[in-house]
Amino acid sequence: MFCSWTRGKTMRWTTTIVVAIVLSSPARAQTRGGLDDLKAAGGGVGATPCSEFNQSREMPEIEAMFFSWTEGYLTGWNLGLPQASQEHVDLSLMSRSEQMEFLRKWCEANPSKPYMDGATALLIRLRASAN
Repeated sequence: MFCSWTRGKTMRWTTTIVVAIVLSSPARAQTRGGLDDLKAAGGGVGATPCSEFNQSREMPEIEAMFFSWTEGYLTGWNLGLPQASQEHVDLSLMSRSEQMEFLRKWCEANPSKPYMDGATALLIRLRASAN
């Protein structure tokens, strides 16, 4: 009798937890579309549209925050790869000021895209420079 009661209670808790996970999952976030998807995925500053970056970058501390996010993104890319991978990005191929200028120009040309796409374009540019 006790075993049956415990199993029933455990099943209710398990079902509740599974439902909570499903309702908060990234798959559910996809139904929102666009920028909300990136924010739901934890994009942080990277999910910000370039138009907002363009408007706020006149404040050096804001642009520094965006660029700091970019450095973390690129470093995370490198750290997430196996040691022997040919996919690593050499961040020293462009100076910090050149990288920042690249991002400014990219966002000016793509105001509706998320800042993260500009950081990815920088990553691709750095990889191409290495070859």
